[in-house]
Amino acid sequence: MKSPAEQKIIQIDITNACTHSCSNCTRFCGHHPKNFFMDFDTFKNAVDSLVDFPGMVGIMGGEPTIHPKFDMLIKYYASKIGQQGKLKNSIEPITDFAQHRIDNLNDTHVKRGLWSSLGKGYYKNYELIQDTFEYQCINDHINPGLHQSLMINRKEMGISDDEWFELRDNCWIQNLWSSAITPKGAFFCEVAGALDMLFDGPGGWKVEKNWWQRTPDEFKEQLHWCELCGAALQTPRRQANEEIDDVGKEFYEQLSKINSKKLKKGNVNLVDIIDKKNTHTASMEWYLPSGDNHQRVSDTNKSLYPHSLTGIVFINDYTSHKSFQKVLTSYDRQLDKVILIQKSYNFIDIKDRKNVVIQDYYGDELLRRNKIILEVIDKECVKDWVVILDPGVSLSSNFKEQISSYILNPGVLYYTKEISSSTEYSYLTSREKSMFLFDDMEMLLFNVRASSLKKVNETSKFIDFWSKEKQIDLFKYFKFPTEEDKLIKQGHKVIQHIISVFETLQTANQRIALFGAGHHTQWLLDILAHSAIDLPKIILSDNPNDEMISGISVVKPTDVSTKDFDIIVISADPGYITNILLERVYEIWKKEKSVINLYSNFKNIKFRKIYNKKAEL
Repeated sequence: MKSPAEQKIIQIDITNACTHSCSNCTRFCGHHPKNFFMDFDTFKNAVDSLVDFPGMVGIMGGEPTIHPKFDMLIKYYASKIGQQGKLKNSIEPITDFAQHRIDNLNDTHVKRGLWSSLGKGYYKNYELIQDTFEYQCINDHINPGLHQSLMINRKEMGISDDEWFELRDNCWIQNLWSSAITPKGAFFCEVAGALDMLFDGPGGWKVEKNWWQRTPDEFKEQLHWCELCGAALQTPRRQANEEIDDVGKEFYEQLSKINSKKLKKGNVNLVDIIDKKNTHTASMEWYLPSGDNHQRVSDTNKSLYPHSLTGIVFINDYTSHKSFQKVLTSYDRQLDKVILIQKSYNFIDIKDRKNVVIQDYYGDELLRRNKIILEVIDKECVKDWVVILDPGVSLSSNFKEQISSYILNPGVLYYTKEISSSTEYSYLTSREKSMFLFDDMEMLLFNVRASSLKKVNETSKFIDFWSKEKQIDLFKYFKFPTEEDKLIKQGHKVIQHIISVFETLQTANQRIALFGAGHHTQWLLDILAHSAIDLPKIILSDNPNDEMISGISVVKPTDVSTKDFDIIVISADPGYITNILLERVYEIWKKEKSVINLYSNFKNIKFRKIYNKKAEL
C-alpha cells in the first residue's frame, strides 16, 4: 500500500449524484437512498488541507458539475490550488473533443483535475472548467467501456488470509490511483470513502493539515472496507453503459438493508461465485483499461455543441423595407430566433415569421447598444448563443450547420469582419451598412453565460470587455462551398429528381423510350441500374454510333413503331441539344406521344454529373 503522500492524486468527492448509474461504479451511483452535495465550508477545509500536497487535487463525483454551487466551489479551489504549466483552455473551436482531451487534457502530472461524464452541468460551466482544469478525465459512458465489479468480496471467492493480504496491499486503486475526502472525512482509498458514504460508516480521518502524510501502518481503522470490496480480485467485468451491477451475496444483503434504488429497479445481478471463480484474466488495471481511451467521448455525444442561436440585429431609419426582407429571410432560416431592434416608427413587416420579434426603442436609445443588448437578452429569456449581425450581411445557407459543427467556449467572443465576402452577399446599400454600431464587425457571436458579459457597461466598446485572448476570428474556421461543391450538390439534386421521375413512370407501367444516345444516356442508365429501376425499352437516335447501350437497342426514330413505347424521355444535357431533340420529337410524332424534359423545372441548371457519390464527368 501507499501513503496518500505518495499517490499521484487525492480526490475531493463533492457529490455522489450523477446523471448515470454505470455498471460497477466506484462511487456506487444509483444505490444511495439520498444523494449528498458537499457544503462550502467542508469543501473549503478539504482544499485548504491539500494546498501543500505535491500531487494532483481532483474534483470528483458522482457528476461534480451538477453540484448546485459548482462555480462557487471551483473558484475557491482555483484560488488555492495553483496550476502547473500552460493551461490548454479550449479557446479555439473544437471539432473532435475526444482527440482534444487526449492531446491537451491528458497529463496527470499537473495540479488540477476534474472527473466528469459531460452533460448539462459541464456545458453550463464550460468556460470555468477550461479556465481551471489542466487535466480532465472524461467518460460519457455512451460507448462501451469495461468496469470491474467491486461488490464481490474475497471470502465469497474462498481466498485465504495469506493470499488476501498480498492482493489487498497491491490493489491497483490504492497503489495507482487515489485516496479521497468525502463529507465524512479523509480516506486512504477513494472506494473506502464511497463505501463509508453508501453504508453510513463511522467516517474517515479528520480533515486537517498534513492528514495525507499518514502511512500504511495507520490505515488499520479503515481496512475493514477492503473486506467488502473486490477491486483487488479477479471479479467479473461488464460494459459500463449497461448500468447493471454484479454483486456477491453479502453485498446484495447490505444493499437490501439500505433500500438501494438500483436494487429496487432490478439493475443488480447476483453473481454465482462458484461458477465465476478464477475465470477472468488478470489485469494491471481492471476498471478502465487504457485501450478504451479513444472511446471515452462518443462521436454521437452532442451535449457540448451550441444548443441554440439567437440573432440580434440593430436596424435604423435607412434600412430599406424591400431589401431588408431578403436579408431577413436568411436570418429566419439560419437562426432559432431573430430579435430586430428598431425605432418604433421604422416598421418592418414580419408577417408569417414565427421566430422573429421586434423590440422598439425611441430617440437616441440605439446609441446605448450595450445596455440594450443586455435588456433584450433578459426580456426575451435568451439562454445560449447570441449572434449580433450587421443588417447588411445575409447569412450563407450553411451558417447554422457550420456553427453547430464546433464546440465553442462560451467565455469567448467570436467575430468576423469578412462574412459578406464569402456568403450570399449583402443586399443593403453602403450607407445602410455604415450605420452598424460595432465598427467594422459583421458578426459577433457570444454566449449569455460568458463571464465577460457581466462586466459590460456603457464605458467601452462591447468587444473590449473580452480579453484579447478570448477574442477569436471565426472566419478562418468557416468552410465556404467552392463552385465545384455547389455543382456536386446540384448534381445530387438532379439525380434525386431523375430517380423520382422514373420511379413514377415505373409505377404507372409506362414503356419508356429515351431520345438521345450520348454520354448523358449512359450516365442516366447507370443511375437507374444502381437504383434498381426498370430500364427503358428502347433508345432513339438519328445518328446511332452504337447498336446497343447497357443492353438496350439503339435505333433511328423512323425505324420504330409508336406501339413499342408509351412515353419519350429526352436524354441530353440541358440547353441547346435538349431543345434540338424536343423539336425533333414534335416534328416526328406531333402531339401523339407524351414527352418529358428532365430539366424543364430547373432554370439555367448547372451541375456536375455524379454517380454513387463520385464525380463521373
